Amino acid sequence: MSRLALSLSAAAVFTLAASATLAGFGDEPSARAASAHQPAAVEASVGGAMPAAIAASTNPRARSAVMAQIEAIKRDDTPSAYKLTSAGVRRAFPTGDAFMTMIRTYYPAMHRPRAVALGPFSETKAGPIQIVFISGTDGSNWIAYFQLEQEKDGAMRIAGCTMVEDKMPMI
Repeated sequence: MSRLALSLSAAAVFTLAASATLAGFGDEPSARAASAHQPAAVEASVGGAMPAAIAASTNPRARSAVMAQIEAIKRDDTPSAYKLTSAGVRRAFPTGDAFMTMIRTYYPAMHRPRAVALGPFSETKAGPIQIVFISGTDGSNWIAYFQLEQEKDGAMRIAGCTMVEDKMPMI
């Protein structure tokens, strides 16, 4: 199994509006993200307290937007989850119900996560990216790359999310 050398360019980060699949990452086996990207101190659960090491490694506005959307999706709070999306996502999914149907269909681990942990935040040419590690209730592990857009008022909106299943063995 090869590791994905991920360049978070506009071509590599798919928005929810453009694609709900990982087809653009190339051949399926190489689309497995490496566990090496995961910092050692990222143990946090949805709604739990965040360790200081994580809080220091992320952008507070990005962290707040991403975690608020994950929490809203988990609660099936369609209006709250939908209001955190960018204008481009809202154009692709003109109603909150259409957006949540897409989430339930293509992102089941995000809809009902067993655990969520924040990873690193990065400014890229494609815009801000917040990495989140998600464990599904089925035992699957995912690396979610949230692409964000900063609004004129400084608020962050989620412009897309690509989830890559992490098939690397756990130690």
